[in-house]
Amino acid sequence: MKKQKPQYEHDCKSCNFLGRFSFEDDDYDLYFCVKSRITVIARYGDCSTTPGGGYLSGLENAEYEPALFEAKQRLAKWYHMFRKWYILELIEIMYHQEFSRNLRNKF
Repeated sequence: MKKQKPQYEHDCKSCNFLGRFSFEDDDYDLYFCVKSRITVIARYGDCSTTPGGGYLSGLENAEYEPALFEAKQRLAKWYHMFRKWYILELIEIMYHQEFSRNLRNKF
């Protein structure tokens, strides 16, 4: 699968790109942001040239806006994958620390 890139200009450095999404005749770039609070964003135009900034946002609006609902679903999936990876990394670190401790105790 080819890695997607945002279609529209986005000006927040705290946002994380979740991919692109099409619904009916509209295309969106999906993001999540943790700058002041966790939220999702669906950008449908460039931030500097589209009236109103060219985006929808808010977890609370996800039940009404299909693009925000999709962003929320992708955020949940991303979070669970990251959490699983992080837990596996911690287990591996703990295993290596225990292995090293046991090795030092033998010699």
